[in-house]
Amino acid sequence: LYGKTLLYNVTLPLQIVWFSMSFGSGLCTWITKLFEEIGLSDIYLQSLYFALANIPGNALATVLVDRVGRKALLFGSMTSAALCLGLAAHGANDAEARQLQVILSSCAFHSFLVTGWCALSVMTSELFPTSIRGTGMGVCSGVGRIAGILVQYVNGAFIDQPLVLLLTAATCMMTGAFAPIICKLQDMTDKHLFEIPSMAMGVVEGDGQAVHKIV
Repeated sequence: LYGKTLLYNVTLPLQIVWFSMSFGSGLCTWITKLFEEIGLSDIYLQSLYFALANIPGNALATVLVDRVGRKALLFGSMTSAALCLGLAAHGANDAEARQLQVILSSCAFHSFLVTGWCALSVMTSELFPTSIRGTGMGVCSGVGRIAGILVQYVNGAFIDQPLVLLLTAATCMMTGAFAPIICKLQDMTDKHLFEIPSMAMGVVEGDGQAVHKIV
């Protein structure tokens, strides 16, 4: 998992993305309070819209994860989520005049965030070799949990400064988006998983049933 082959090409970039995604996701816990601090009206209705935005995010991931590829979808969704936070921060400067901008950009952020999580989950499970795939997923998930804990303190400290809070989350998301590109993380779309190509798959007939056998 932390050998030379995987550390810089798989493990480290994935952990950076998991940290960034979890850090950005921490905003969802505070969204109602954030809407209140910004000065939106009917904050619970706006929070409901925000929660429902995960539905198109999942639908988008379902349609695009195999068509555009995991890496491209992850990069696109994370950068889009960061830009949406930037738009929300811009609208927060004058919430009375730009309330619709804050709501729409927040909902779009949540949709892109969910799409990114779908792409990241697929990427993580495909990039680790079979022998350590479960361990790799667990370690990356653990890094995400650490980020999820730390971000609660950050959000609590900046909740009375919505502009700072939104820009901090946006910066973290944008940093994570470029990690797979800078570290040249491999995209396994339409490719065999590691260790599978070296095995020949045969079919053996027996007892009236066809079974697969590794030969």
